[in-house]
Amino acid sequence: MNRDGAHAPGLVLANAASQVRMDVQGLRGIAILLVVMYHAGIPFVAGGFIGVDVFFVISGYLITGLLVREARRTGRIRITHFYARRARRLLPAAWMLCAVVAAFAMIVLPPIEQYDVLSATRASALYVANVWFGARAIDYLGGDASANPMLHMWSLAVEEQFYLLWPFLIAGITRFAPADRSERVLRHAIVGLTIVSFVLCVWMTEKRQPWAFFGTPFRAWEFGLGAIAYMLQQQSRRLPRSFWCAICAASGVGLLILGTLALADARQFPGTLALIPAIGTSLVLIALDLGDRSLLSRGLAWRPLAWIGDLSYSWYLWHWPALVFAIVLFPSGGLTVTGVAIALSLSAAHASFRWIENPIRTTSRLVPLSGLVVAAAISGSVGIAIASSLAMQFASSRGSAFDQRRWTEARNDVPRIYELGCIAWYDETDLPACEFGDLSSTRTIVLFGDSHAAHWFAAVEALALRNGWRLIVLVKAACPSVESRVRWEASGQPYLQCDAWREKMFARLDRLKPDLVLIANASVYQLPEQWAADVARTLDRLERSGLPSAWLRDTPAPGFHVPACLARMAWGGRDLEANCGYERKAGFKKGLAQSQAQLRVVADRSSALWIDLNEAVCPAERCPAIVDGTVIFSDSNHLAQRFVQRLIEPLNSALRSRASQENSPIARLYSRD
Repeated sequence: MNRDGAHAPGLVLANAASQVRMDVQGLRGIAILLVVMYHAGIPFVAGGFIGVDVFFVISGYLITGLLVREARRTGRIRITHFYARRARRLLPAAWMLCAVVAAFAMIVLPPIEQYDVLSATRASALYVANVWFGARAIDYLGGDASANPMLHMWSLAVEEQFYLLWPFLIAGITRFAPADRSERVLRHAIVGLTIVSFVLCVWMTEKRQPWAFFGTPFRAWEFGLGAIAYMLQQQSRRLPRSFWCAICAASGVGLLILGTLALADARQFPGTLALIPAIGTSLVLIALDLGDRSLLSRGLAWRPLAWIGDLSYSWYLWHWPALVFAIVLFPSGGLTVTGVAIALSLSAAHASFRWIENPIRTTSRLVPLSGLVVAAAISGSVGIAIASSLAMQFASSRGSAFDQRRWTEARNDVPRIYELGCIAWYDETDLPACEFGDLSSTRTIVLFGDSHAAHWFAAVEALALRNGWRLIVLVKAACPSVESRVRWEASGQPYLQCDAWREKMFARLDRLKPDLVLIANASVYQLPEQWAADVARTLDRLERSGLPSAWLRDTPAPGFHVPACLARMAWGGRDLEANCGYERKAGFKKGLAQSQAQLRVVADRSSALWIDLNEAVCPAERCPAIVDGTVIFSDSNHLAQRFVQRLIEPLNSALRSRASQENSPIARLYSRD
């Protein structure tokens, strides 16, 4: 809703007393419906996440209007009063959400998930959730943040950070610019800042998309477009109103429909793609200014839609936690559970709006106490953050208990090369010398690939120590050692750093002349035919350098975070294997065709060996999550190191068998120095 109860001239109002803009309420109603339907998985709203962008533009429009009108009316902006209004409007409901989610998480979720939820709750209470989730989005080992019930709070953090700065910009220009030119200076400043923010957004989307998505500086231009739409009010009155109203309305609605239907891939968002919903919303707002009784204005002011707009803030708060906890409690519930969760979240939103949000926002007794309200707001947010920190310590102690410790250990059971800095991260194009095993040996083996090569480290290092090999690790996150032009999965952008890194590693191989290059990669980078061609080209390059290779088949992907699943089942007293095992067909489905294509290429080369150890990972039609008490995966697709140690002998047998063959290219590995 109009979070400050303010309105602009010539717009449809609910009534003169409430000063609620029914048409903008309706637009907010559409925005929240898009977000909720997107999160519920409704097929025809694949781009429903643009509802957040609609909110951003509306906020820029309304807040700028509120501040500019105050400056016109009084000649100044009372910053403390502004923040007091924001606090009364936003914080009580958000505090209630934080308390309910934290309490529910402590009951429903296992300790290894409680800690992350409480940490996100702390960040949300301090309105830095966007930074918290942005950091985890670029952290390769950051866990599954998408299942966190506080994920949606990132956008509210962006909005609050905008509110912290925007009043000072307008107040500063109002105070220091000449009175007859202050609004002109303000328009120029807003346009300039909007352009700068948009350029930074496009650049950051290409460089580090998660930060472009979550970062306030890279989203500020959307608020700026809303502010520009408001500032155009004066000019819009000089235009042929009915004609331009129709043009703006048709264009704006068309862009919003286009964004909803076409923007299915959020990996390249925001960037230039965000112009579609942002400009669309701005045009709709301009159309509302041009035609206060237009078809668009009357349609958006439709009472059921405006009612949803009234609840939009509260519904936004409650819908995502309801969906997340519904999946936790009823993982096989399907559409029925989703529908019930949405209905319950709407009921919670109505209750929150009626008994928390609206009474505190509209009470007149707090209006003269702006300073006290701001102080209470800061104290309350800090208090919730402190309480969350204490609860995190409790969750950590719970996770150390015997019945939960094993799942925490499994989640943290990653190759130690991560801790040693022996993996190149996304922006890195080189790697320090990372050598293990017998460093004085003249027999050398190289582990070469992406993180699916890294997860074999425990077994390969053990063989190097046993057989007196020098082991050199060349691995990079999400970057295959196969000569293949790939895209960074997080953003969909060309992964140029991968190409540069791979070339340097091939040059290093040429200098090292190892006795064996052990190659392992995820098998999901290309379509099968292209992947086979890339593998063949890579083998040609290795053979020209006289380098024998062994290719480890990619492991199955359960498709869910295995330790978290086991922890949930143990916490709820449910059967572990029945709920956390998975069908072999499903586990191998992703990447199966690529693995088969790769096998056909490798099998034709005398210099290459194909190694398939997956019978140990999944020996039956239903793949286990645990073997003899050992958890197989540390997340949704990487092998846990304790389990990898069980594969030392199978790997050694495969290599030794090939080495014993006549004229074997790797015979020297098992000879004496």
